[in-house]
Amino acid sequence: MTLIDDDFYKIFLQRDRIQKDISENNLKSIFADIHFFLIGVSNLKCGLEKLRNTIKDDDKFKIIYKKYINKLEYLDIFRDHQEHIYEGRLEGKGKSKKPLKRPSMLGNLTKNLDYDFGGDRFSLPEAFSLIESLKKEMIEWNLENKIYPFWYIDQIVRVDMPKK
Repeated sequence: MTLIDDDFYKIFLQRDRIQKDISENNLKSIFADIHFFLIGVSNLKCGLEKLRNTIKDDDKFKIIYKKYINKLEYLDIFRDHQEHIYEGRLEGKGKSKKPLKRPSMLGNLTKNLDYDFGGDRFSLPEAFSLIESLKKEMIEWNLENKIYPFWYIDQIVRVDMPKK
């Protein structure tokens, strides 16, 4: 299995777990599964950054990268909040010690499936769609270019990718 392909697989696995948690109203697991979803997104972001630094002259990849990187960086903020909760978040401070918008909101899920931490929010369904769209564009790009040497997702097209 390859690095970026592995990140997509882990993200989709967590998506399926989150959807199962929601359907079963399993509040014990859902926040852990959201955290692991965000870790997968963070790893994917790092992989795309590494790829961008490796293939600097590919205009099509640059377009894909620019389309998604800001959204992935935004999701990564939530992973950072969760992993550094004892480093200021409990006191209502963000990464740069800047006050959180809502200091008492340390991870909540609305009935619309918006995840809120410190007053910043993201929609789980929109995050899932974002990753699905990114994967589709990466597959199309790689089928045409075949320039990322250790990412052979076009040969696999993940039959074992968890279903929605």
